[in-house]
This record gives sequence, structure tokens and C-alpha cells, in this order.
Amino acid sequence: MNAIDMLEEQHREVEAIFAQIAESEVGSKKRLVKILVEKLIAHMEIEEEIFYPAAYEVESNEVRRAVDEHNEVRPLMEEIMSLNSDDDDFDELLKELEIKVAQHVKDEEGDLFPECREAMTREELVRLGKKMSELLDKLESLTNQRPVQPKWDQDLPTQW
Repeated sequence: MNAIDMLEEQHREVEAIFAQIAESEVGSKKRLVKILVEKLIAHMEIEEEIFYPAAYEVESNEVRRAVDEHNEVRPLMEEIMSLNSDDDDFDELLKELEIKVAQHVKDEEGDLFPECREAMTREELVRLGKKMSELLDKLESLTNQRPVQPKWDQDLPTQW
């Protein structure tokens, strides 16, 4: 699978989890939110480690915006995970997370991904997708061992 198709598939998966959470009882929300956060962390990590460095060569402003969006949701996820699903702020923070994630998806799928599809070869996208899939497999085997903390602060790595 190519990198962009993989990321879009993950976007749909996260949207489906948000929908499940919205329909769930208070008692099962926390379990679903934990799954959601694990998926989001893994998704952000493969983007930041593999896709964004390649995409930066195509559209640096969009990658900068995407990294900023990641840095906005990390503390929000951390705060949500520190709460119980019946806490007063839980649903409000979860809705804020959903809005921020939806905006991120819209930005990537509307701006960054089309630019990358046009500028990158099919072979390059498949190669990136393979590397991303390998990293995702590794990350999923380490679930619960990863921090929610950002890989970097607001500045992009200097090697880009």
C-alpha cells in the first residue's frame, strides 16, 4: 500500500472510533478513548518519522502546519487519558480533540496529500508505505510503552 493510502485509511479508522465513542455508554468510553489515543500516537509517529521528512521536500509549509497540529493534540490526549469518563471535562475535551483531528485530516487530505501525489513517484509512495507499515507493526507491539510527549517541540528537526 502506498503511504498516502495508508494514512487515509488510518484517518477513516480514527473517524470510526470517534463515532463509536459518541454512541457508547460512559463505562466503555475510556476503553475506546485508550484505543483511539494509541492509534493517534502511532499514526503521528509514522508521519513524523517517515512521511513528513519526505513530504517536507514537496510542501514544507503544510508539513510545518501538520507538526504544529500534532503538538496541539498531544497535551490534549494526555489530559483526556488522565481523566475518568464521568469527569466533567472528559466529553468537552474529547470533542475538542475530535475537532482538532478532523481539521488535521482536512488539511492533510485537502492540501498536503494532493501535492505529494503529484510530486512523488508511485514507487516512492510505495517505498514510504512499506517503511511506515514496518514501523507501525513495531509500534503496535510496543503499545502502552510509548509516551504521548512530542518527538520535538515546535521546531522541525534540522536534518530536514
